[in-house]
Amino acid sequence: ELKVYLCLRVRVLVLVRVLVGPCFVGAGARIEARARLGPYTAVGRSTIVKADAVIQRSVLWAESLIGNRATVRNAIVGSRCRIGNHAWLGPGTVVGDDSTISSYSRTP
Repeated sequence: ELKVYLCLRVRVLVLVRVLVGPCFVGAGARIEARARLGPYTAVGRSTIVKADAVIQRSVLWAESLIGNRATVRNAIVGSRCRIGNHAWLGPGTVVGDDSTISSYSRTP
């Protein structure tokens, strides 16, 4: 059985496209409209996943921001990171704490 775990004070907007378990969403996180959280994803506390973003098989640590239409697959995003709109983080990408990835950037 694949479960989705939501902590206290999580805001998931009604039009979220998909939450596929197993996944975990930390306290105070916000998942915006049409975002997709795929299996084996962990979203840290107070992290914001903006509209139309896609997160799969990834870990997003606390207080990060994932921009509109950004894609994060098989990656780790540290605490307090900013991932720009339309950015694409591919398999094996590790973004250190307090980092910024600009809009439209791509990693291998």
